Amino acid sequence: MKFQKKTRTLKSGKQITVRAPEESEAQSLMDLKRGYIKNTSTLPWTLAEYPKDIGNELKLMKEYRESENSILL
Repeated sequence: MKFQKKTRTLKSGKQITVRAPEESEAQSLMDLKRGYIKNTSTLPWTLAEYPKDIGNELKLMKEYRESENSILL
């Protein structure tokens, strides 16, 4: 799904930009998600179930980008 990036100002005054990830961020995104999985019991995956595979992460990013009803921010 196409998403136009948006910049917003938080109550704290800090500005954030909400946007779709770039392919160059795949490793960082995968590491972030694996960190969430490792440090919580409320997500439906274990680290063993979420592969540490950059090719898989790029494929997932592409699927979100091409989907008509899903988005990855």
